[in-house]
Amino acid sequence: MAIDLFSVPVMSSEPERIFRLAWQMATPPRRRLQADIVGAARCISLWDKSGAIEESK
Repeated sequence: MAIDLFSVPVMSSEPERIFRLAWQMATPPRRRLQADIVGAARCISLWDKSGAIEESK
């Protein structure tokens, strides 16, 4: 019986995190942006958080 009840695989936290972050970026004015622009913004955000981008002086 437990096999029948719990046979649906659980979604990992990584896809959930990605969808949550994508939704946070999709504010009403940004919903018109193309996928490549949203992807580029996400890359820049990750690079900034990891310290890969230095502030210009």
